[in-house]
Amino acid sequence: MIQFLINPRKWWLPITLILAISITGVSIIGYETYFKAPPIPDFVNEAGESVFSQKDILEGQAVFQKYALMEYGSMFGDGANRGPDFTAEALHQITQHMRAFYANQPDISKMEMLGTRIQVQREIKENRYSRATNKVKLTAAQAYACEQLTSYYLNVFNGTSKESFKPQHYIKTDQEIRQLSAFFYWGSWVCGTERPGKNYSYTHNWPYDVDAGNTPSASVTIWTIIGSLGLILGLGIVLYYHGRLEKLNDFAFTNKSSPLMTKGRCS
Repeated sequence: MIQFLINPRKWWLPITLILAISITGVSIIGYETYFKAPPIPDFVNEAGESVFSQKDILEGQAVFQKYALMEYGSMFGDGANRGPDFTAEALHQITQHMRAFYANQPDISKMEMLGTRIQVQREIKENRYSRATNKVKLTAAQAYACEQLTSYYLNVFNGTSKESFKPQHYIKTDQEIRQLSAFFYWGSWVCGTERPGKNYSYTHNWPYDVDAGNTPSASVTIWTIIGSLGLILGLGIVLYYHGRLEKLNDFAFTNKSSPLMTKGRCS
């Protein structure tokens, strides 16, 4: 094997194998990304009234890009490390506001309060998306949480507290902040609601949030272990052959070489 690897005439074999594996992997990722992407729906309340529309979400994405917020925070964990991940933040805010909604219901008993956490997780996980109408019907608790999420980001970007975004009024209008909130809520919905036919979300229960019911599935744990062991094994193989190469004498590298010809003479 070592002789095969160092034979300069066989260089194209490992390169071809690496290219084949890389192209296959990228193709699979591309298919999963573009053909199994989550929808961008209209979110409506139980009465059918608009909470966040598809247009709001897309315009919120444009606001996110316009003000270069990816240089401050991130979406789906992809972005800067200086600020929060907005999808994780929005999911956590939605969860807390939904729990507050149930806690403020009149005549709620202690036993019912114990079931509030489970109820909130169930509502977050249940996928109410209708492909026919491209709409998601939110529960009363979710619609309330959406209102509170907008208020939260109005305070973040236009508030006067120490936690507010600096500089103040960096985002010019409240309408832009509302659209940005719609974009962040959509991100939290993608992270929380279960993919049709699966028992995990569109992001495979990322980010980790116990209150929202986002915990790693068995497959995530297994593949994380397999990936880590595979990396260690691959590095071990590379280091092993690298060590073997250092112990070879000059004959191993020159026994298949031919004389260098220059202008018809052997130099």
